[in-house]
This record gives sequence, C-alpha cells and structure tokens, in this order.
Amino acid sequence: PSDEAGTAADGKPATSGAPVRSDANAAVATALKMALEPARDIEIRKSAAASIAFIAGRALEREQPLEAPDLVEALIDVANDQQTIMRQAAAFALGLFRSPEATHQLQVML
Repeated sequence: PSDEAGTAADGKPATSGAPVRSDANAAVATALKMALEPARDIEIRKSAAASIAFIAGRALEREQPLEAPDLVEALIDVANDQQTIMRQAAAFALGLFRSPEATHQLQVML
C-alpha cells in the first residue's frame, strides 16, 4: 500500500515493477542524445553518458527498468567511438538497461 504521495509503508517510493520512462522524458532524452554526438566536447559527452547511466541505475533501484530505445541506440553508437573513455562510458551505461539490443552490444564489446 502507498499513501497519496506515492510512498509505500516502508518509506520507499511505491512501485509497480513495470518498466517506466519517468526520469527520461522526451526532452531530457533528446538533450542527452545531442550531448553524446561526436562533434561535442569530450567532457560534455562523458557527462551525458554518466547522466544516462545515473537515470537508468535509479530506475533499476526502483525495480522499474528504464525503457528508452532511443538512448540505447545512441549509446550503441558511442560504444563504437574512437575514444576509449567514451566506449567505457557507453558500456557502463548499457549495462544498466535490460534490452536485448543493449545486451547484444555488450557481448560484441567483449
């Protein structure tokens, strides 16, 4: 059971266990995808990948895996980047998604 604020009796946010896109609304996803583009400064790109990982990780903690195929696709592109740090950041973020595409890319990267 949860109260009006969506908090369960144990004090944690009430969850249904279903995948959601709560943290990655369309505007945020679009901005993060743009920030991952190769023409952007490397620090901006790293921060974007870290932000995606943070959002996906929070969703997993709530037992509501993030469903964001557009972000997974962008991370797959980054996983083939010339910069090692970007490939590493993409791999970390992809590991926090539960999509077949993310899993496949991680297997390819092994």
